[in-house]
Amino acid sequence: MNVLLENPVKLFGLLSAVFLGCIFGALLTETYVLALIPFALMVGFISLLDISKLYYLLILVIPLTIEIYLPNGLGIDLPGEPILIAITALSPFLLLLKFRKSATAYINHPVTIALLFHLMWILIAAVFAEEKVVGLKFLVAKIWYVVPFYFVSLYIFKTKQNYRAFFWTLMIPLAITIIYVLIKHASVDFAFSEVNYSVSPIYRNHVNYGLLMVAFIPYVWAFYHWYERGTVERLILLGLGTMMLVAIYFTYTRAAQAAVLLGVVCYFIIRFRWLISLVLAGSIVVVLLGVFFVNGSRYLDFAPQYERTITHTNYDNLIEATVKLEDISTMERVNRWVAGGHMIHERPWTGFGPGNFYFNYRNYMVSSFVTYVSDNPDKSGIHNYYLMTLVEQGIPGLLVFLGLLITILIYGQRVYHQLEDRELKLLVMAATISIMLIAITIFINDLLEALKIGGLFFIGVAIIVREGVRAGSVRTT
Repeated sequence: MNVLLENPVKLFGLLSAVFLGCIFGALLTETYVLALIPFALMVGFISLLDISKLYYLLILVIPLTIEIYLPNGLGIDLPGEPILIAITALSPFLLLLKFRKSATAYINHPVTIALLFHLMWILIAAVFAEEKVVGLKFLVAKIWYVVPFYFVSLYIFKTKQNYRAFFWTLMIPLAITIIYVLIKHASVDFAFSEVNYSVSPIYRNHVNYGLLMVAFIPYVWAFYHWYERGTVERLILLGLGTMMLVAIYFTYTRAAQAAVLLGVVCYFIIRFRWLISLVLAGSIVVVLLGVFFVNGSRYLDFAPQYERTITHTNYDNLIEATVKLEDISTMERVNRWVAGGHMIHERPWTGFGPGNFYFNYRNYMVSSFVTYVSDNPDKSGIHNYYLMTLVEQGIPGLLVFLGLLITILIYGQRVYHQLEDRELKLLVMAATISIMLIAITIFINDLLEALKIGGLFFIGVAIIVREGVRAGSVRTT
């Protein structure tokens, strides 16, 4: 490769031969897709010389990516997913061409090691899965999320200018989608019943839309403080931040609205080093609640009244129904959680396999928890990422994921307190808050595997690790 790069004549000759060969091959065989190969090679070659162009294209399309459902039951996110695949395919060549000894600090980082353990256990769970093909597809999809959003981000984020480029490249298209949704929603008087119509086709639903804004708004706060008072950029960010808060309210997403307030709480948790105490207290509470509900089958006392558990078209009624356990969205979650609990009891160690919940949970539903939407025409999951991990990857899988998450957050808090550069401190704080908010909201959804949410999660992790290594946090006790 280096020989070709140093000799433009040989490189031009090779590319010309490939181009002509593909064109003639397409004409002779009438397989016209062959004619696209030279263009794919050209994009790949340019990306090898400077993969940042392809990376920033990926960042640009995150808010614009649309989920397309194919006739065979599969789906693809366009245009984001093909770019993810392309970056993942090019990454080994990038490693060979541009690897530096300093990269070992990132490879040996505890967060990276925990992430690799997470991927390894997904592979083990996939081997023992009920539907092995589904499990292996889940693993492959996970890899092409992790490689671009985490590993390539580590390579890209070299300077503050790279961080600014990331922020504005995502902020501008996100703002455009928010304006589009607000205008569309305003045309129907911001009706709660029309919120999913308003966010389509850009977003899967109002939850996906709301949580993307929640995950990104800490960065808006951080970069607002990067700019001096009175600058145009600061004024623009003040306006964009205000617009996002208004948009989050009109998503009518309870998790997103609560997360805005929780973001402030997360700031003080990190600033005053309360994270470890919070994790310990939270773990104790979750275990005690689990024991309480399971002991004596107390969970059966919370079974919904079928005829009163309905869909609500008014937001005020929805809040009231949630408190009374009469909202169909909330109670269908409970139905799947109960089914998941029975599945865990049957396969506690390797689970049913990554991506396998949907194909197996109906046999484990308890009839008293069934709701009007239990037929699940949308083929949605369990609506709790932690429980989903436990069901699909077993107890070891959940422990590995929790270990990864806790490691990330602890390093985020540590790096924030080690950094002296004010702007980088704010950035690491934003990344850690973003990850904490995602970690909180996935208690009632499983969107970490969605491109829009999962992408920001792993980018945030990369920011923490990148700045942590530069600050020497790995070597600090």
